[in-house]
Amino acid sequence: MLFNFEPPSISSIRAKFLIEKLNELSSDFSPISLCATGRTGSGKTTLGNRLIGTDYFMPSTGEQDCTNEVNLVEFPNGLKYFDLPGVASKRKLENYNRAALDIEQRREFENADNLTLSQYKVDCEPKKNNFTVSEFREKQILEPDLILYMIAPDKQFLDVDCLYLGNLLSRYSQVIYVFNMFADKQTGTVYATEQNITDITTRIKEVHNFVLGENNQPIIVPVNCWTGEGISDLVSRSCEILGGEKGQLFNELIDYQESKTPTEYINRLKYSFIDVLAYVSCEKPEGSYKCDQPIHEACYQLLDFLVDLKLQSEQKFDLSDNWIKRLIDEALSLEFEETSSNSNISLKEKISFIQNSFDLIEGKIDSLTARKASEISDLEDYRQKISILENKVNSKIEEYYSIEKQIPTIHEEIEDLKNECKSLINESTSLEPQIQSHQNKCNALKNDLVSFEQQNDLNRRRNQLRNRRKELQNRKNRFNSGVSMIENNPFLYDETVENAALSAIFDIKREENSLQEEARVIDQLDSERKKKESNLKNAQKSLDKIIKERDQIKKDITYKQKNIEKKAPKLKQIVSYKILYKKTYR
Repeated sequence: MLFNFEPPSISSIRAKFLIEKLNELSSDFSPISLCATGRTGSGKTTLGNRLIGTDYFMPSTGEQDCTNEVNLVEFPNGLKYFDLPGVASKRKLENYNRAALDIEQRREFENADNLTLSQYKVDCEPKKNNFTVSEFREKQILEPDLILYMIAPDKQFLDVDCLYLGNLLSRYSQVIYVFNMFADKQTGTVYATEQNITDITTRIKEVHNFVLGENNQPIIVPVNCWTGEGISDLVSRSCEILGGEKGQLFNELIDYQESKTPTEYINRLKYSFIDVLAYVSCEKPEGSYKCDQPIHEACYQLLDFLVDLKLQSEQKFDLSDNWIKRLIDEALSLEFEETSSNSNISLKEKISFIQNSFDLIEGKIDSLTARKASEISDLEDYRQKISILENKVNSKIEEYYSIEKQIPTIHEEIEDLKNECKSLINESTSLEPQIQSHQNKCNALKNDLVSFEQQNDLNRRRNQLRNRRKELQNRKNRFNSGVSMIENNPFLYDETVENAALSAIFDIKREENSLQEEARVIDQLDSERKKKESNLKNAQKSLDKIIKERDQIKKDITYKQKNIEKKAPKLKQIVSYKILYKKTYR
């Protein structure tokens, strides 16, 4: 198994001692909020690692300058370090930076509407929260006590950098310009030239004095974030700006961390060396001359680390008293002198100076002309906007008068509807006794009809009448059959037969009379039943008519009430519009 040499992390050691010191302090001191800004690749994250060990919380992915994320490292008891997206690089990223710092976004770039806050705390999983720009400002998430403006002097400080710096200084005055002196790791040669440092310092001074005044000089501190040179000077100047309790606290934190970190680093390094030596002592070389065996790989890792450590220790140059510091001080103290005061200037030099002055004046005139043209264009735009606003105001005034005319009409309509509803409600109420009376009448007629049918049972009597008629017809048929038989055989006829025939005729006649009487009675009862049914039907029709009339009245009431409900909010809205317009356009 190959050995993986992992040297101790200075970032984690620094963070450990900062946390240790913060935990010793009381929690009632004012929190300190530091913010790093600058171009992409200027060393913001590296400075955070060197200053407070942000890598312990936020492992570097190289994406901090490439997203809309605002990285926040939070220590216990209120120490915060913000790492913002880069400026003067990708267009929208600068607007993310500007939005986070609550400075005006550049209109020519895509507007930043949302920000992601990535929060890192000790012993906690990273947490991301999305905010709109307005929410980010309302919650006052980023209120820096000190802004560290990281600058790589080997790169140019362009007009876009000056524009950003001017906007930044208009919002915040507590800014330290940190020159990150990138150098070759092998030779220690600084990449920035003397001209680079002078030019950038001069441009920073011009913008700084223009925004904050001639008496407010910029604080520029050169550092080497890789080796840590100049950090003590940066801490000292930071404490001066923070001042009071915050400055003293910050100084105590950094001093405590700086005093403890070397010893802790050496101790951890010893344990790492022991791990390597223990591994190497347990590995048995193979019987070949190849240099890719595990024991070789472990030694290579240790050697690479020691070489880097040696290069880093050798790349030391005193940034407080060397040519870099001298150039910065000279550029900051430079005053513009009258050229004519030097009598030793040659004619050629004077002509050259005059020519350069003319070129400068011509450039300034061109710049002024362009600015005036832009201002005239802006003025025309403003005039158009004012004209549009006037039209809008006139339109709103006309709308106001139109609304004012609508109020009495709508109010009158609502009152009419209310009166109509009241009248309909009274009418509906007056119908209820009539409905009850008709309902009682219908119930009485219905009960009378049911009682009549139960008492007379017409269906049963009709069936009985039908059966008696059939029986009578059968008797007649039998009698006629007997008479025919006697007529065909006269010898059958005697007195007894005659008496029986007369008795049968009498019975038949009597039954016929009884059936006729029953039929008459049934017809009379049926007629009476139909009359009762007709009376019930008419009463039910009258009841249905009144109920229908009442229901229609209720529908009319509901309809009119809905109209009132529609018109009342409209009236309220119109009145509120009237009040609003009166306040706005009077």
